This record gives sequence, C-alpha cells and structure tokens, in this order.
Amino acid sequence: MKPTIRDVAREAGVSIATVSRVINGQDKVKKETRELIQQTIEKLNFRPNHAARTMKAWEISCRKDNQTSTW
Repeated sequence: MKPTIRDVAREAGVSIATVSRVINGQDKVKKETRELIQQTIEKLNFRPNHAARTMKAWEISCRKDNQTSTW
C-alpha cells in the first residue's frame, strides 16, 4: 500500500498541514522540521497523489464560486 500524507505526518510527529506546507514549498516551517519531514518522505518513499491534488483544487474552486454566487 502506498504511503499517504497522513502516514508521513504520523511518522514525523507533525500535522498533516505541516507536511502539506513542506510539499508545497511554503516558508512557514522551521528548517529542522522541514528536514525531518523531507527525510520521512524519502524513508517512506512518499509521492504526492496528483489526482487527489487536482480534485482538492477543484473542490476549493467550487467553494469560492459558490461564495460569490448571486443566487
């Protein structure tokens, strides 16, 4: 079974949000934490699921569209 972002977070002892920040290259993560997560990603051979990322982006887009809807 392929490792998930949850598996990475659990193994590294951090939140899913923190793992997501590292994967997406955001700067809001301490250097030590970033390195730990990157090591865990390599250890578990984690690869982001592009289909899931696409669906999540679509879901967020739909929410934004509904917030600006006039009906």
